[in-house]
Amino acid sequence: MAAINVNAVAGLLALAGILAALHSVFIRRSLVLGVLAASVALSGAAVALPVTAPSAPAEQPAQEPVDLGAPANFHSFWDDNRVMVGSPIALEIVQQIPSFWFSYARIESHPEIKDAHWATQPGNLGLEIMQARHVPVVEHPYVPPIVVSYLQSQARTLDILYWYGLVRTNPIRQGDSFIQYMDKTILSWPVSSEAEGDPASVVRLPVGTIAWNIRHGGVDIASPEPWTMARRLLVGEAVAMLLLVVLGSKLPFAAGRRQQALL
Repeated sequence: MAAINVNAVAGLLALAGILAALHSVFIRRSLVLGVLAASVALSGAAVALPVTAPSAPAEQPAQEPVDLGAPANFHSFWDDNRVMVGSPIALEIVQQIPSFWFSYARIESHPEIKDAHWATQPGNLGLEIMQARHVPVVEHPYVPPIVVSYLQSQARTLDILYWYGLVRTNPIRQGDSFIQYMDKTILSWPVSSEAEGDPASVVRLPVGTIAWNIRHGGVDIASPEPWTMARRLLVGEAVAMLLLVVLGSKLPFAAGRRQQALL
C-alpha cells in the first residue's frame, strides 16, 4: 500500500479550512465558526511547510571495542577488519546476541554456529534499513554492470556473501545517485558514472551509523519520516476542528427544516 503523503493531507486540510472560514464568516455570518475554520487552515499550513532533514542525534563518545571471548572478540575483529567495519560506535545486546556497532557494520557473535568464520559475522543491516524505510525485496533484482564490476573487484580479496550478502533491490535513484540494497550493506554510485561503468565510483554507505540512528534516535538522515508525533497531533486537531465547523454549520439548517415542517 502506498504511503500517505503528509504534505498532500495537510494541504487539503488547509484549503478546506480556508473555504470553511470564508463560508462561515461571509455566508453563515458566524465569527466562532470562522475562527475554528481559520484554525484548521493554520494547522494544515503549519504541517504542510517544507520539511528540512532532521539533524543527526547528538553523538555519544565512541566506545572502544572489547574482547569478550570467542566468538565475541570484537577488538581483535576490529584490528583485522578496520577498513571494512569503520569506526566503533558501541557494544549492545541485540536480540540476545552480543554485538558491536561500527560505522559500516554491526558485528554479531553467534556461538551456536560451529564454523569459526561465520560465528562472528556482520548483521543484516541492509535488510533492517529496508524494513525501516518500507523498501520491498525484489525477487529477481537487476544488477547493473557497474555493480557487477564492483563486486567482482571486491571478490578478489573479500568473501562477498560474508561482507555484502545478496542483492535485494533494483537500483533506486536518489537525487544525483543510485543506491542498491544488499543484505548487509547499501551500495551507492553517481548517476553520471552509470554509463561509464567505473566500479571505483561505487561506495558502501555507513549502514552501521544509519541503522544506529534509526534504532536509538528514531532519525533516518537519508529518509526523514514526515509523520512526526507533532505533525500527527496537528493533523488530528485540524480534522477535529473541521468536523466541528461542518456540524456547526449544518445544525441551524436542520433546525430551520424542522421549524418549516411544523408550519
